[in-house]
Amino acid sequence: MVSGVFLDSTMDLFDRRADLYGRIVDTGGACALEEVAAAIGHDRFRALLKSYVASHRYGITTEADFISALRAAAP
Repeated sequence: MVSGVFLDSTMDLFDRRADLYGRIVDTGGACALEEVAAAIGHDRFRALLKSYVASHRYGITTEADFISALRAAAP
C-alpha cells in the first residue's frame, strides 16, 4: 500500500495521481476479496460471487448490496 493512500480514498485523489489507481484499487481490492474468501471458505465465496453476478447482471449494485449478500453467505 502507498503511504497515506487507502482503498477507500476518494476519486479526487486518483484524479490528481492517476498512477496510483491500479496499485491501490486493483491490488487492495484483490487483497480484501482474498481475505474474505479465506474467512468464509473459497468454495462458499465462489458460490457467493456466481449468485451475486447472476442476481445483479445488467443492474446497478452498491457496496451495501454486496455486504448484504456476503453476510447471507457467511457461516
